[in-house]
Amino acid sequence: MKLVVRPLRCATAAVLFFAVGYGLMAAYVHVNAHRTVLAADQALMNGDAVAAREEIAWLLWFKPNHARGLYLQAMSQQMEGNYPAAIDSFEKSLAADYQKDAGLRQQLSIAMAVALLRDHQLDRAEIALREHLNQYPLTDIARDELAELYHSQLRNDTARELLEERWRLLPHDLSVLPDLLVIAEARNANEVVAHYEEINRKRPGQTSVVLALGFACWQMGETERGRRFLEEAVQLNPDHPRVRLIVADYLVDDGDVTRAETLLNGLGAEQPNSQYWSVRSRIEEQRKQYQQAMASIDRALAANAFDRTYRYRKARLYQRLGKSAEATELHEQVSQLASSWFDLGIFAVRWQGDTVPSADDCRKIADLYATVGKQDYAAAWRRLIKSAVRIENQTRGGSGSVIVDPQQFYFPDAID
Repeated sequence: MKLVVRPLRCATAAVLFFAVGYGLMAAYVHVNAHRTVLAADQALMNGDAVAAREEIAWLLWFKPNHARGLYLQAMSQQMEGNYPAAIDSFEKSLAADYQKDAGLRQQLSIAMAVALLRDHQLDRAEIALREHLNQYPLTDIARDELAELYHSQLRNDTARELLEERWRLLPHDLSVLPDLLVIAEARNANEVVAHYEEINRKRPGQTSVVLALGFACWQMGETERGRRFLEEAVQLNPDHPRVRLIVADYLVDDGDVTRAETLLNGLGAEQPNSQYWSVRSRIEEQRKQYQQAMASIDRALAANAFDRTYRYRKARLYQRLGKSAEATELHEQVSQLASSWFDLGIFAVRWQGDTVPSADDCRKIADLYATVGKQDYAAAWRRLIKSAVRIENQTRGGSGSVIVDPQQFYFPDAID
């Protein structure tokens, strides 16, 4: 009797065998998913990105939408410097069903933003960091990264406002004070141009990058080069509020007051910040509307007493209004303030992140802030004197900066 092998039955058996094998393997992966995640997490903590990816690969093969697995894959890719792949994995993880895992959602949010920064996708990174802070306002790394981004783009006022916001949220934590001191000093425009030209070559077409280049070139006196970048910013994002403000300010310098006012009017009452009122004042001064210009510069000063140029402009307006005595008095005041700001800048330049100031430095900084009218800053620095005295007593009278645990220093109210 001849044995007849039926192909259909063989194929069915093979399918069943594969299905059973796959099911068993899937069950094994499901049961061991937690162990796999822990092993991959440990590999990342040990700095072994390759081991982490290999550990998580089987889990993602069977469960491609496993949110934490995708997150760990993204973290390993980011550790290896493969930011485009990391961003893709983060996006897949964000799209996965992880609504019950609030902790993962927060981790994903900040990790995605940092990956965008490292990949020089700065427009997207700024939005991601802002959105993260809206949900998790006490995330220091998000606030620090965003403040540094603003500072690098010569957006000192925005960086300061961001750090002051954290201070308001945690008034007993004064660790933000050194950052506020450093952030007040503008970056070197030449360095900004060199940095952002490289980013613009790698990632062209980003509004914030082109605007930073235009503003920095303008500050350096390279007006035509600055104009080209600013015009490009207008083409990229004509309705962006900051684009309108910077370009309007430039146009006043360039003598095109009509176009400057058109750009400014397009903002309406939605942009009542110091820069808006500064540009408005400049336009009014150009048109010899000196009383209106004075009112506008006063509003700029009310919103931002840090900007010394506003005081110079106010003194000039006094002169145009025939108020020579007031102009002279304000010029003298500005000269005194400039000296204090210069001394604060010296403290900022010499600051080191792993040190804290001496009690004497705290007193000097507090006095300088009081001189420039920042009484809240002055009071905060005086509170730190107590911490500095305690640290110096512990180190037996050392003068100058000493290395300590910042948690012991920047919470002076916790000192007995």
